[in-house]
Order: sequence, then structure tokens, then C-alpha cells
Amino acid sequence: TRYHLLRDHYEKGDIEIEYVSTDFQLADIFTKPLDYARFSFICGELNVCVMES
Repeated sequence: TRYHLLRDHYEKGDIEIEYVSTDFQLADIFTKPLDYARFSFICGELNVCVMES
């Protein structure tokens, strides 16, 4: 069913699911406020420039 799309693909071997440590959770930039150091690190990992003021 639609609700088990990822599970179905995982079971068929189409995708792998891997653990991602909190230190490398790049989605944090979109979901929570970050200090400048953390923001800069994630921007670098995403290859996004940080504008210096």
C-alpha cells in the first residue's frame, strides 16, 4: 500500500537504510534553530555558501 512504500522498497533490496549520527544530520538546517558554527558546518556539507557580514 501507499503507506508502506519505503518498507516495500527496503524489503525488495531497492534501497538501503543507514543510521546517521546527530552530528551529520543535515536536515537539521531545515528543522531547528542552529548556532553559527553548526549552521556553517551544515552549509559546507551541502556545498552552500555562507555570506559573511
